[in-house]
Amino acid sequence: MQKNFILLILFLVLLQRSYANDGTTSKIVFYREYNYYGSAIAHKIYVNGVEIAKLKNNSYFEYPCTPGEYSI
Repeated sequence: MQKNFILLILFLVLLQRSYANDGTTSKIVFYREYNYYGSAIAHKIYVNGVEIAKLKNNSYFEYPCTPGEYSI
């Protein structure tokens, strides 16, 4: 029982460190909801004039970036 408790505490500490943000990284999340109409078309996503992804129906994309201004 004590071994399981120690493993749980270790897991929670490691989980907290993995979600820690030092303020130098961010992410932009693009989400496309499900819709029957237009579902066969993948929408292109551009950031600062560069295509970064194609979103299919009912999908999402996470764009890692540094904090700042972006043109979407």
